[in-house]
Amino acid sequence: MMAQTSSHGTTVSELLDRKREAFAQFLTATRRLSRTDIDDLTHVNTQLQRRNACMDIIDHIDRRIGRITADDPSYVSTLPPDERDRIRTIIQEIDTAAREASTLSTEFENCLSANRTKIRTQMKRLVRSRHRDFQGYGKRKTGEKAGPRFLDIRL
Repeated sequence: MMAQTSSHGTTVSELLDRKREAFAQFLTATRRLSRTDIDDLTHVNTQLQRRNACMDIIDHIDRRIGRITADDPSYVSTLPPDERDRIRTIIQEIDTAAREASTLSTEFENCLSANRTKIRTQMKRLVRSRHRDFQGYGKRKTGEKAGPRFLDIRL
């Protein structure tokens, strides 16, 4: 039996090959992202954009595969054994890449979260320190004539 193709002559295994390549690129961008200095926002943004582009490609391929297989849910079982094996191998490779990318993404997100917490703590300390610095600024001793302070003077 011949492999079912889309209206453009593309088989599911060809689409899965493209999806595997997109996942490989996604994984590469994720690895680079996980090794990036979190303060290098330009590089972080570049890798995130690459990942998003890969996700768009993967979504597009999934929709195309869905259209091909929508009419026949048993489509894969009608393929010759060598084609089914090829598809199974590609899917396993995609799954492996997806799992690794997920692990790396989680680690990076945890790093971002820890960095965010660190920055928030530093900001709170800065605000408290500045608050203490300005706390006594406007106070005057009892009976002291109130003269203008530099913040009270208009230019």
